[in-house]
Amino acid sequence: MAKYRAIVTKEDRWWLIRIPALDGVNGNLTGLTQARKLSDITIEAQNYACTVLDVAPSEIELEFNIQLDDIDVSQKIDQVKTHRRCAAEYEQKSLAEARELAKTLASKGVSVRDIGTALDVSFQRAQQLVTS
Repeated sequence: MAKYRAIVTKEDRWWLIRIPALDGVNGNLTGLTQARKLSDITIEAQNYACTVLDVAPSEIELEFNIQLDDIDVSQKIDQVKTHRRCAAEYEQKSLAEARELAKTLASKGVSVRDIGTALDVSFQRAQQLVTS
């Protein structure tokens, strides 16, 4: 599978998609195509690359680098995704620890209301933690 880098920029109402490796391939002057919406860049770039290279979509992989002015949007998107992944992992760890602590406290005779106060949740949520 061949991997191609696509540089995506915004011009007026269009997202311009340039695949530098396709410059000059099969008489193609510039490896450039466009999409109206950001959500369309993958399919437009893939269709373009497959047409120029005369290959099936399964034979290529596209890596997008989205740039707006001096902002590397792709890098920022990757950071957001990483932070979301970390937040989800911490949420799962927090839930497991809260569940374990709620059960431990309940087994020691602590009331559900006090467990809720300790964990900063409602007593209904504390009850769910104890019984889950």
